Amino acid sequence: MRLHREVQRYIVGVVAGGIPQGTLTAIRALTDFRYRSQAPKLTDADIAKLTASLQEFHDNKAALMEAGARGSMDHWRIPKLEIMLSVAPSIRSMGALGQWSADVTEHAHIDVIKDPARSGNNQNFDGQICRYLDRQEKCQLFMQATTARYLDLRGDSDDSDPSDGEENTLGSRQVTDYFKRAHALSAGDFPTAPRPYRTFASSTTAFHLASRPKMTNIDVDRAAELYGLPDFKPAMADYLARHHHNLTHTIGGRRRATPDCQLPFDRIQIWSKIRIQSYSSYDLKMLLPSQGLHVSPPTVNWPFGRYDSVIISRDGNKDWPHSGLHGHDVVQLRMIFKPISGSQSLLSNMYYAYVQRFVTTSVDQHAGMHVLKRALRSTGERVGDIIPLFQIRAPAHLIPRFGQKANSQLNSHSLDELSSSFWLNKYWTKELFHACS
Repeated sequence: MRLHREVQRYIVGVVAGGIPQGTLTAIRALTDFRYRSQAPKLTDADIAKLTASLQEFHDNKAALMEAGARGSMDHWRIPKLEIMLSVAPSIRSMGALGQWSADVTEHAHIDVIKDPARSGNNQNFDGQICRYLDRQEKCQLFMQATTARYLDLRGDSDDSDPSDGEENTLGSRQVTDYFKRAHALSAGDFPTAPRPYRTFASSTTAFHLASRPKMTNIDVDRAAELYGLPDFKPAMADYLARHHHNLTHTIGGRRRATPDCQLPFDRIQIWSKIRIQSYSSYDLKMLLPSQGLHVSPPTVNWPFGRYDSVIISRDGNKDWPHSGLHGHDVVQLRMIFKPISGSQSLLSNMYYAYVQRFVTTSVDQHAGMHVLKRALRSTGERVGDIIPLFQIRAPAHLIPRFGQKANSQLNSHSLDELSSSFWLNKYWTKELFHACS
């Protein structure tokens, strides 16, 4: 099942451009059907889209046959395909399909029965399983108590980063609530916490940075060289000019400052990771697991650097995810930093990001995804600018447009830097699919 889910997240973007359009449309329509049917809540409009996706698959399934996807089979008499016809009527009569899922009981059986049983000696299963669970609970309670005490003494949140993606705490499915942490900090519950607070939140998104930056005190020019950002200083000067005139912090436009411009600071702190968290667009009371984002300069293991992409707000009147990409941009994070400019300076009381923008075009009718291209200046340089960190709204997942034949130089470390055109992969998460569909 896990392998199937992974294939489902990538298949449309990977095969797009390398197979006939009718075949791609059939695959995309069937994937849309799966994602729509798994939504926790569906309106009449959602069910209509669900039905339309299935019909679109049937309208284009002949292309799959022509491409040889069915092998020697010359028919579509597949029981599971026939069952799909009953999905929409079942949802109308009995509600969302998720309520009938056996995942909860299956996971409970693994955690409470299978794993403890494997840790024993195949004797006296009941007693050994109970002792295993009892000791596991004691260990978890001890860890929670010591962690809470540790945080109380330090006055801020821990620096742990359990995964590169979503949270997955071993032995527990508890989701860390960074909104709650941010509220406690802003309420003054931790007066000794370093400022600006490492955990903070906007109305839609919570942010968490490590208490210690990756680089605690680095020269601006050295940082620009390390991260490959020759226009970092003029970008910051232009940001300060816009901020002084209360203008919206957008990305692009003519660069007004010169490369040798002077800034009110000459040293910065830099973070290489950030975790962001939001609530589900389906249920505003459902807190989603946080997701980790990397912003690292080139290293031996990552010769091109490691720079994740995000969706940012450029229009305060548009609300993510309900407005979709309207009023939002897709950008690549290139640096997360804070100026060192005195404790009372407004500059040193905020976190910033240098980002490079992608140009978003219309949705491709066959792949069903937005096409992104790097925004370039007339000189051929990438369009980048400084924004406040709190303008970030959600992670974005990009897949290069491979076309008929992929570049042989592409690998997991060079995909982003050696590609100029991408798909915004809406199938990465159910939330992103809902926002971009």
